[in-house]
Amino acid sequence: MKLTTVIAVLIVIAAVAAGWWWMQNGGLPSSQPAVQSAPSGGQDPYAYAPGNLLLGADSTTTVGAYLIASNAMTLYTFARDASNTSTCTGLCAKTWPPYTIPSRDVLANVQAGINGKVDAITRDDGSLQVTYDGQPLYFYVNDKVSGDLTGQGVGNVWFIVKP
Repeated sequence: MKLTTVIAVLIVIAAVAAGWWWMQNGGLPSSQPAVQSAPSGGQDPYAYAPGNLLLGADSTTTVGAYLIASNAMTLYTFARDASNTSTCTGLCAKTWPPYTIPSRDVLANVQAGINGKVDAITRDDGSLQVTYDGQPLYFYVNDKVSGDLTGQGVGNVWFIVKP
């Protein structure tokens, strides 16, 4: 086994152990939304994580408040979408995965202070995509951890969502 592979495996083990310890010793401060990473085991990391808030909010000093999903990742809108219609499919949806839910039953599970209309549309593949004030919501694959905002302004058509 190559040394780089061994190092990578050790880093992953350390990260998992640190995450477990962090969750066992307090997790998120009470001022943060109660969201966790999406479940593992082959489940879609861009789908709703059962038991968590559907929508929460985070903020930074540079952009202010913005919406996050049940996995604590930043949500974006696509300027080329029409109201309640997603035009990001195929290769676009691989880079900008839609935020999907198993059923409309989870739509009311939002953090206090998020006042826009939360709903869902049916995509061409039959999945339900979350919308906020009629705009379909997406993730960006280059966002790797909660708090990443690397999709903001991409192509001058992708933007974070303000609560």
